[in-house]
Amino acid sequence: MFFLLLQIAHLIAQLMEKGSLLRQTFPQSWGSAKNLAFLLLEALRNLRLSPDEWVSLYGGRYQIRFDTS
Repeated sequence: MFFLLLQIAHLIAQLMEKGSLLRQTFPQSWGSAKNLAFLLLEALRNLRLSPDEWVSLYGGRYQIRFDTS
């Protein structure tokens, strides 16, 4: 079970590294994967959402697209 969760986390990390949303947010790059993890942790730690906002956030549909250019 742990290995499966580790693989899912690695897949999500790879999608975030290669995705265009992070490139738009951090145009000058974020440095290493460790810095990216720290930035995401701080963002989640400082995020204040009501329970209704969390429900609406998880209830949405999202797409991840790759920039092949």
